[in-house]
Amino acid sequence: MVLDRIRSLGPSLQPWRPRNGPDRQVAVLMSGGVDSSITAHLLKESGWDVLGITMKIPMAAGQSRTCCGAEAAFVCHQLGICHYFLDVTDLFYSTIIEPFRRSYSLGLTPNPCAACNTFLKFRLVWRFIEKEFGVRYLATGHYARVVHSHSGWTIGMAADHTKDQSYFLYGIAPERLDRIILPLGCWTKKDVRALAARLGLAVAGRPESMDLCFVHRDGYASLLGPDARRPGRVLDTEGKVIGTHNGIGLYTIGQRKGLGIATGKPVYVADIDPQANTITLADRQQASKDLIRAGHLRMLQPAALTEGATYRAKIRSYGTAQPCRLLEYSGTQILVGFERPQFAPCPGQKLVLYDENGCIVAGGTILRDHPRQERGFTLIELLVVVSVIGLLLAMLLPSFAKVRSAAKRTSCGHNLRQVYIGFEMYTQANDQTFPAAQDPVSMDPYYWLWMGRGWRNMVRPYLNNTIDANNPSVLWCPQDPTDKNKYESTSYAYAMCFYHSPQQVNQMDSPADTYDRNRVRPTVPQRTGQVRRPAAKILCGEWFANHTRLEDTKGWWWWAGSRNFMFADGHVRFVDANQIAPARDGNPNPCLTVDGIRGVDCLP
Repeated sequence: MVLDRIRSLGPSLQPWRPRNGPDRQVAVLMSGGVDSSITAHLLKESGWDVLGITMKIPMAAGQSRTCCGAEAAFVCHQLGICHYFLDVTDLFYSTIIEPFRRSYSLGLTPNPCAACNTFLKFRLVWRFIEKEFGVRYLATGHYARVVHSHSGWTIGMAADHTKDQSYFLYGIAPERLDRIILPLGCWTKKDVRALAARLGLAVAGRPESMDLCFVHRDGYASLLGPDARRPGRVLDTEGKVIGTHNGIGLYTIGQRKGLGIATGKPVYVADIDPQANTITLADRQQASKDLIRAGHLRMLQPAALTEGATYRAKIRSYGTAQPCRLLEYSGTQILVGFERPQFAPCPGQKLVLYDENGCIVAGGTILRDHPRQERGFTLIELLVVVSVIGLLLAMLLPSFAKVRSAAKRTSCGHNLRQVYIGFEMYTQANDQTFPAAQDPVSMDPYYWLWMGRGWRNMVRPYLNNTIDANNPSVLWCPQDPTDKNKYESTSYAYAMCFYHSPQQVNQMDSPADTYDRNRVRPTVPQRTGQVRRPAAKILCGEWFANHTRLEDTKGWWWWAGSRNFMFADGHVRFVDANQIAPARDGNPNPCLTVDGIRGVDCLP
């Protein structure tokens, strides 16, 4: 289980021995700062049994730390409460740091604080505390309020709007809100510091930290992968090259400083294109937008979300919520129109809607407003032309057959690289989960072998491709023997098709591992952080369009020779079939589901 990746390192003071019943026991997440310290004090003074918890988290370059753990332990000693350290190093890396690193390779600006609250603090760490200590209530030092509205529990803005942190809490599961305590929602920072000073707490004068807790003082650049640090071109709004950049991961939308380009007027980063590896600069007006779209929604007041209704919204943590109108609501995305254009909305950041009382209605991740639309697949089109030329030459000169094959292979490999960008954009918009593998037309086992084509409908919006015989685009491999006039789906199969034959599927212990019969929908996919060795984990590879089911027990080994494969870290490799093997993790289903592959998929 995922909770097994959290370990209690034991008490730094006396063991936890609560005096009251479960309804008066609370765990406080202690960072070692003044806010969480005063939170613990206020709850103890109100008669709660207080348990202090500090997380041990990873740092860059393989280091780890407890987030100001010594200070937190000393404050707990001053307050006379029990204190524990929890080692969340592995989980923090997989759920926070790894998605953070990958986001910059996609030209996105991640929000790791919101992700930490949503997936770690208020979900996994809380579950562990409940399991390990039996404590049902959780408190933090956030400046926000837990509010009971007519439609249920939600998060409200803090009384001190200059310190409001409700923006970071929109993703908390609604069913847990009635057991969350935020004592500082009605306090000002000035009053909190004054109380800490009167109590003589060691952290009373500690300055606030605006840095990310897992990043070195020299910045986050050391965390970036090679794709995020590859030099490229800088463009103006007309597409003219005006300079070069040092890697898209070193820039963010709205950035003005450190551009290194003199234009004679103030300019800002207005667009980052990871596919073309370009950055576009524009003036402030051109970098502002009045229409912003968000996906991967979290609903705290779903009944209050209505098309045409007016709200206030934040697109970043600081500043005031701005008037807006909900123009579209599709169930998975919203389109919001602001009364005034908002400067530099960053894809990857959060858009949070508030009602007239300052309570959160819903929130989501800001999406690009033109995914893949303004620039076509020019490189691939060029490679396709090369493939056609190679085909003509091979017809005239048999000696050029190898050239033709190599051109097709190269074109196919570039297709898969473009597909991977679509996968990355999908995971960013969908809670860091891969697309589901399933696309069944029947519950009969042999149809499960067709599930490898289902991903295309989920990733397609990020590729801007129409799936039909006239426009297969990057989803069709020149090596595919299928007649393009009979093209139905895609040349690339998702991982499950490589591993199982009908006989093997029949031996599976639980069909729910591949398809949820009760809800008649795909099972929840695996998260990107659950893949232990992304460089060895195959996502997609060459097969053939329409995905005819296999007839024997060979699985992937129905193929002979070599094929292009796309791996979970984004690289594409031409691999011999005899190198491919299922993960040896004891699971019956190696496709990317909750209980899926966590082992090695490609032998070295």
